[in-house]
Amino acid sequence: MIDFGKCGERLLWALDANETLTISGKGEMENYDLGNKAPWSELSARIRKSIFRCGVTSIGKYAFSSCRSLTSVTIPAGVTSIGDSAFEGCSSLTSVTIPEGVTSIGDRAFEGCSSLTSVTIPEGVTSIGDRAFCGCSSLRSVTIPEGMTSIGDRAFVGCTGLADANGFVIIRGVLYDYKGPGGDVTIPDGVTIIGDRAFCGCSSLTSVTIPDSVTSIDGLAFAHCRGLTSMTIPEGVTSIGVRAFECCSSLMSVMIPESVTSIGRSTFRGCSSLTSVTIPDSVTSIGGFAFYDCSSLTDIYYTGSASEWDTIKNRSACLPSEATIHFAPR
Repeated sequence: MIDFGKCGERLLWALDANETLTISGKGEMENYDLGNKAPWSELSARIRKSIFRCGVTSIGKYAFSSCRSLTSVTIPAGVTSIGDSAFEGCSSLTSVTIPEGVTSIGDRAFEGCSSLTSVTIPEGVTSIGDRAFCGCSSLRSVTIPEGMTSIGDRAFVGCTGLADANGFVIIRGVLYDYKGPGGDVTIPDGVTIIGDRAFCGCSSLTSVTIPDSVTSIDGLAFAHCRGLTSMTIPEGVTSIGVRAFECCSSLMSVMIPESVTSIGRSTFRGCSSLTSVTIPDSVTSIGGFAFYDCSSLTDIYYTGSASEWDTIKNRSACLPSEATIHFAPR
């Protein structure tokens, strides 16, 4: 025995000479954080395997965070939750079986597990947290149950092994990431959400065709795509996230469809080549800095009346004062 101790009100841990850490007892594991690390954290380089005995009902937050030597984990059927950052940064972890009974996988639970090749998520899991599998670059397959009700932002960003032949990482209708060559890109039919940062920083992207199935463009989705010159936002899109097109410095014109009701904060900030934008009268608010540093913007086409424009224009949106507002009320 190398060391042992408590990790919950009725749970014990023990690290043996075979570099296996065993959690035993009954009940929930204690939650940890960066300021209150797991009691075995200083021994993390010596932990190759972890076994949870029957009776353990949860894996605590940050329990094995940055245990870079950990290669395998055995989780019993009684566990119902895997906490935030529980296995974050376990870069040698190659496999994990999530048992029936688990209902939630926390934020960043497996982020940076770059050696993980496959994961099957059982039917009982209803929520996967933000960035839960972010950066799992070796992941080749993932099975999502039909009963899943919530998958967090950036849950599968950086999972390059999940990309299809065209470079798209798409899971359950959400486009999480793009790893293709750029140029003229057509997003496949059936995608409903373009996820947070999906194309962020793709400087080789020149144009994008978005299918009618898309209803939401999330925050920073196309930010810093400096080569993007044209795109059409289809009818049906109802939400454009914060900073969605920030610093698309080659984008020259944008037509916002009537299905959109608000333009978020910093949405087109830094689009220095943008010369014209069409805003429908369905838009009821324009966020702060939405058009900040759009130095070439000269024409704004608004489908409502001058009085309606007065109710939605926002000084903090930073619309250029010299831009001409063209009213075309229906």
